[in-house]
Parts: sequence; C-alpha cells; structure tokens
Amino acid sequence: MNKWFEFYKNRINNFSYEEYFKKRYSPYLAYLNDNIRPNMKLGEFGCGTSLVTKLIWNKHCKFTVTDNNLQMLELTSTNLKNFKVKKCLIDIQKPIKDKFDLIYSHGVLEHFDPNNIDIIISNQLKICSHLVHYVPTIKYEKPSFGDERLWSHKYWLNRFKPTQSIHFNNDYDLILIWRRK
Repeated sequence: MNKWFEFYKNRINNFSYEEYFKKRYSPYLAYLNDNIRPNMKLGEFGCGTSLVTKLIWNKHCKFTVTDNNLQMLELTSTNLKNFKVKKCLIDIQKPIKDKFDLIYSHGVLEHFDPNNIDIIISNQLKICSHLVHYVPTIKYEKPSFGDERLWSHKYWLNRFKPTQSIHFNNDYDLILIWRRK
C-alpha cells in the first residue's frame, strides 16, 4: 500500500499532472460530467487522491470518496481541502449501506481478480443505478504497479457485461458503464 502513497504524493495539487490527466482521460471526465445532475449523490470508490472528484466537482451535488488505504485518504484530504466531500475508509469488496446515484472509479478494477471484480460490481450495483469504471487495456503491455490485469476490450466486455463501453486513446483505455433500470 505504501507504494501508492509514494507514487502519488508529488502529484497532489500539481498543475502539470492535472493538465496531463485532463487531456489523457478527457473522454472519461466528459462522460461523468455529462451524466451529473444537480442534487445527485456521487461516490468515487477506490479514490486514491480523488483527482477525478476534483476535476468533476459540482457544488450542487453530494460527493463521497472512499479508499481502503488511510494514507491515500490523507492525500485526498490535501487534494480536496477546499471542497466539501465526505471521506470514508472502506473495503470496496464489502457491501455498504449508503445509496448513490452514480459510482465511479479510475484505475481500480484491474487490481483485482475476476471473481472479486464480480463481487465489487455486484455490490456497487446494489447501491447505485449508474456505475462507471475506467480500466486500462492490454495495449499498455506492461503494468504500472505490477499487479494490474491488462485485459483486452473483448475480455472486459464479455466477462463483466457492462451495458455500455467507450474505447479511447487508440484503444489503450476503456470506460465500462452499467445502468440498472
């Protein structure tokens, strides 16, 4: 867990990293922004530094950010110090009771095995009607932290059955979307 903190600690309130992130992941951020409405309850699960929440911030919504790493939540507190956000230390593989309109994550699912991903998706769909996960694909060839599962688009889609997907950055990146009726 310490490697996450070491990797991200210098990226907090780092303008050049934020600009890189906005450009690199603009389709993901645009999708989220296009689906946010006033008074929504939004949750970033596996928030890391909560850069995504910072970039999609809307003062008319209620945000909750969660992670299973206390050090990362400390970085989140620094990154979001001027934002009203609820922070929670939770294990995303365990059910929670809160309800959300939309749950999102960036770069989380690929750190789990397929059976645990099934559990995460199932648990999250029980508490929200709109679920959005960004994942990298096999085109990256080499994991950043060593434990990522870099699967093909086809594998992600066939195995986890999102209701929609968006490929971007020449198929390096994938947005998985589930909408519960």
